[in-house]
Amino acid sequence: STSPIPSTGPYMIQSYKPNRQAIVVRNPQWKSNKGTGITDVPDGNPDRMTIDILGDDGVALTRTLRGQDDYDFHQPPPDRLNTLQSKYSNQTKVYTPANTYYFFMNTRLKPFSDLRVRQAVNYAINRQALVRIYGGLANPTENILPPTYPSYKKHALYPYNLSKAKQLVQQSGMKGMSVTVWNHDRGSDPKATAYLTDVLNSIGFKAKEKIINSSVYWTTVGNQATKAQIGFADWFQDYPHPLDWFDVLLNGTRITQTHNNNYSNFDNKAINAKIASLKKQPKLTSQVNTQWAALDQQVMSQAAWAPFINRQFVDTFNSDIDLSCYVNHVLYQFDFATICHK
Repeated sequence: STSPIPSTGPYMIQSYKPNRQAIVVRNPQWKSNKGTGITDVPDGNPDRMTIDILGDDGVALTRTLRGQDDYDFHQPPPDRLNTLQSKYSNQTKVYTPANTYYFFMNTRLKPFSDLRVRQAVNYAINRQALVRIYGGLANPTENILPPTYPSYKKHALYPYNLSKAKQLVQQSGMKGMSVTVWNHDRGSDPKATAYLTDVLNSIGFKAKEKIINSSVYWTTVGNQATKAQIGFADWFQDYPHPLDWFDVLLNGTRITQTHNNNYSNFDNKAINAKIASLKKQPKLTSQVNTQWAALDQQVMSQAAWAPFINRQFVDTFNSDIDLSCYVNHVLYQFDFATICHK
C-alpha cells in the first residue's frame, strides 16, 4: 500500500514508493504511547531513515562502500567476498540466523513420488559444492533443523555417492523422465538450481530450469495448480521452536491448495501423528528435544527434502557507522533503529 500504515512504536512510515523507496521518521505519538506503559522499547537513534530499494546486489554494495548509503541489506556477490573480508572487515558483521536451504521434491508427482528418487537426489548433491556457490559463507547440512537449535542432532544418512544415486534412479524405473527445476531470479540461488539441474541430468533425468520473478515465486510454487516438481526453497525461523519447521513445512494435515508452505506435499501419517503429539509438550526439555531430533532423522529417512546448507550472512556498513551500536535480533536480524554514526 502507498498509504503508510499506523504505528504505535518510535517510528512511522512517512512515505512509500513501490519498489523504489520508503522513508521512516520518528512517530510524534511515541512519547504519549510510551507513557502508557511501553517501557521496554528503546527510542532508537536516527531521526529519519531513507530506504532505497535496489535490485542489484553489486550496486548496493558499491554504494555502501563509497559512502552513498549507510547500510547494505543485500548479500554481497560471492566474487566480492574476499575483497570485502580483506579490505573492509571493520565495516562488516557476519551472523548466522536460524535457516535451512533445501530443494523441495513434490511427492505427489513423478518421479519424486518414488522414495528411491528422492533418496537419489540426496545422495547425488555435493553439499560442499553448494557451499562454494554461496561463497563459502555456509555450512553443509542434510538436517531439517538448523544447528542453532537444542533439538538439532547431526545425522549422515546421505553421504555424497553419485553411483548409488544412479542405481536408485535405475531401480525406480523413472530414468529418462522430464523434470522441471523451479527457482526465483535473486542472488546466488539460481546458481544452486543450475547445479541441481546438472546433477539431475547426470543421474538419468531430462532436467531443465524454470526461473521466474522473485516477487511471485513463492505463491507460484505454493499453488497446487502449478504442479512444481522440484525446486529451491529456504526457511528462516518465525519463532524459535521446532514446530515452526515441522508443523508449518512438513505436516501433511496442513497442505493447502494455494499459499502452501509444504512445497513437497509431504504427508506421512506416522510423522503427522508425532508432530501432533509433540505439539502438546509445553516445554523443550532434553527429552522432548531428543524426540524432535529423532523426528528430523525420521523425516529425512523419507527424503522429504534435500537440505543442503545453513547459510551465514553479512551486514555491510559505510566507514562512518559506529558498529559498537550494532544489534542483531534473533528473529529480525539487524535492528535499523540502533544504527549510529561515529
